[in-house]
Amino acid sequence: MPDDVIDFDMCWAFDLADPWGNQYELNCYDYDRIKADLIEPDAITAVRYWPRELYEEHVRTR
Repeated sequence: MPDDVIDFDMCWAFDLADPWGNQYELNCYDYDRIKADLIEPDAITAVRYWPRELYEEHVRTR
């Protein structure tokens, strides 16, 4: 489901299970392209596991 997308500010993640119940996490690090081509056009609201402010601080102090 589109609301199962997770936004980690550095990558997008999607948790899924195959027909046998094995669980997987699909990660994509082409962040800007996924946002422009999939997230924004479909108005998907992704789950966030860490606040944007922490990410911006992390990037500033690198």
